[in-house]
Amino acid sequence: MRVYIIGERDNLPGSLKQAIVDAEEMSRQQSKLKLVGALNYGGRQEILNAARRLQESGQPVNEETIRQGFYLPEMPDPDLIIRTSGELRISNFMLWQSAYSEIWVTDTYWPDFTKEEFARAIEAYQQRQRRFGGIPQG
Repeated sequence: MRVYIIGERDNLPGSLKQAIVDAEEMSRQQSKLKLVGALNYGGRQEILNAARRLQESGQPVNEETIRQGFYLPEMPDPDLIIRTSGELRISNFMLWQSAYSEIWVTDTYWPDFTKEEFARAIEAYQQRQRRFGGIPQG
């Protein structure tokens, strides 16, 4: 499994930063499964960082150049976001990338989330008609 950790690393302790680098480096050759962890992550901060990089580089501002400034620009947008604990908000999570994501909410807390609960989320997702911001097709 390939490991990626997204988020701000500057204020993390040196030993934790090194552990992240080591985990990412040790898994770099893996390609079948990808695990993305978020540590000290905020969607607003990710967008601000991308905008700052664009300003500094003088590149044109468009969707592609903004995306290139994200932590994992090659990662596809999530199709489904599962929100545990009954919260009805996205909590500063992947604000740009989740624009057209489907959201499924469960009252189950994360530590109690089971594969059966995951299967329910996938089944609900399969029943949805993806529109990506467009008008439903008749």
